[in-house]
Amino acid sequence: MNAPDSDEYRLYAEYMRLVQVDSVLVDIGGAAWASMEHKDFADSATEFAKLEQVKPARTSVDEEASGVWSRYLEAAYGKASADEIRADARTESERPSRRIERSR
Repeated sequence: MNAPDSDEYRLYAEYMRLVQVDSVLVDIGGAAWASMEHKDFADSATEFAKLEQVKPARTSVDEEASGVWSRYLEAAYGKASADEIRADARTESERPSRRIERSR
């Protein structure tokens, strides 16, 4: 990142802002779920409403963050390198997990 007013700096700052927004939405959902558990899921209409509001908001934020990240990659590394980075990330995300399995 060259200068604070550069396009890549602005895009990275926007991406980090969206990450924080997503973090707040995750916290809201987690608090609603914890509240429902505390009440043994009885009389949880308010918490269910919060969860239903958080879902589409998180989807929207995730889509926007993905677009901003894509534009950041192109600004920082150029189109060809950004395409390569995205392809590598896609391949990595589709690969089966290497988690430790329980022995029997």
